Amino acid sequence: MRIDIIFSDLDGTLLLGDKGLSPGTAEALARAAERGISFVPATGRFFNAIPRAVQELPFWRYAIVMNGAVVWDRAEGRAIRRAELSPELAVRVMARLEDFPGTLDCYMEDNCGWMEARYYAALDDWILDPVSRRIIREMRRPMEDLRGYVGRRGRPVQKIQSYFRDEATQRAVLAALAEEFPELSVACSLPGNVELTHRDATKGAAMTALCAHLGIPLERAVAFGDERNDCSMLAAAGLGVAMGNAAPETKAAARLVTGTNQEDGVARTLLRLLEEGA
Repeated sequence: MRIDIIFSDLDGTLLLGDKGLSPGTAEALARAAERGISFVPATGRFFNAIPRAVQELPFWRYAIVMNGAVVWDRAEGRAIRRAELSPELAVRVMARLEDFPGTLDCYMEDNCGWMEARYYAALDDWILDPVSRRIIREMRRPMEDLRGYVGRRGRPVQKIQSYFRDEATQRAVLAALAEEFPELSVACSLPGNVELTHRDATKGAAMTALCAHLGIPLERAVAFGDERNDCSMLAAAGLGVAMGNAAPETKAAARLVTGTNQEDGVARTLLRLLEEGA
């Protein structure tokens, strides 16, 4: 298989559990770049929240961020594609989420995250993973009456997110929001969370648009992921690769399952493809 471009999710895929990048993964990406193969991070994070270890890699230009709400060109410092929620729709979705026992936060204006203040103050009660708690504290601003703030501000919303304490509530929210809001893409990327974006804001749609922009056929793309928000990307790529730690739905969407993120699964598959003459 000829490969011209690599798309990779970050958390649970490219990154280790501590959110670092292993030397083996960095080396595999560098070897691919030496062959002229492009690399595109594809993440639920906003651009400035991409970890420094990835930001410092010198050989990439584009990123799919906020699950596909934005495709960012870091060379020009601008978005080349957007699929965002209107503030009116975002307010209705937030009101519905308030019917469930979970947190509430959102992304707006490309690189800003806000969280309902009462949940921000009680993160230890909602987010069990200490690394995830630290990232949320660093990347969110507490806001009283977040839903009202979004309505008053009147700006497009790029992603709405909630965290829940148990899987049953998470599943109920995923099902309810998917049925009640056909305008949404409903997904998850971490244990206990639900992520809501415009229905055209998926990693698969963003990957398809970027490949068209670059003149690269989708069949020459390889994509890596581990969670439900990666499924559209893995299904659309010429080669979709799920991590060994991936959700069952993600493995079902992929053509290949590799090692876990802790086992350098991305690097192992890339090196094998390069050896085969990709």
